[in-house]
Amino acid sequence: MKYIVEFVLRDKTKMQCVLFSNNQEAAKVRSLQLYRRLREKQVITGEKFNADGKSIVSVQKWNVDNQVMGSGSLKPYTLVAVDAKGQDITVQLRSPGFKSAYKQFVQQIGTAAGITVYIYDTSQKSKVKSSTNEAKRVLQSKKLTTQTLQKACEKSKEIKTNGSDFDVVEDIPLLCNMIYDYCKGNYRELPLRTVIGATAAILYFVSPLDLIPDGLFGVGLADDVAVMRYALKCLHTDLEEYRNWRAENS
Repeated sequence: MKYIVEFVLRDKTKMQCVLFSNNQEAAKVRSLQLYRRLREKQVITGEKFNADGKSIVSVQKWNVDNQVMGSGSLKPYTLVAVDAKGQDITVQLRSPGFKSAYKQFVQQIGTAAGITVYIYDTSQKSKVKSSTNEAKRVLQSKKLTTQTLQKACEKSKEIKTNGSDFDVVEDIPLLCNMIYDYCKGNYRELPLRTVIGATAAILYFVSPLDLIPDGLFGVGLADDVAVMRYALKCLHTDLEEYRNWRAENS
């Protein structure tokens, strides 16, 4: 039976995997196993392609194999295929849909037996926002800034305080207060770019699935706590100066 496993990648774009399997669960497991091998071999690269089990949103049977596949404008597709021997091939082609792209590819190689194909529409636009741009937008509104900082403080209370996360829990409220005092005009011992970067880190911490943490103190894509931990490390001197200022002005 042929199955279609659909992934939603880190930037909210989609990738389909077409493979033969006995059942849905086996198809899901197999699609992830082969995908990890392709990542290890660097056949598929890029942070947005770093998919895992959480990235799979559906597993469905390909029930109608003889229907006419799509019409209309052609889209650019990248297909990465793995054969029964584990050999891989990457091709680019244009087709009206991913099923048409798959069929076109199978016609080219002459068989679908034992082939697993990952299909990605390269014309897809990312649905997530730049964290830096979103930070600039939030900082223009006192209401949005306050709401964001409150959410960050509330979420920090939910983090377990064992191990290295203790400093994250302790310093997030201080970071939020520093941004708040800057926006209120009470504390201005910071360059604007630092405030924007700190706000971007907080935004990603609050909503990691909606943002790309681009340019956050040099850190790439990572989980929310890791981004916040790294941001706090980079802002350590600024936070200590702010802590002293608060103590002197309280």
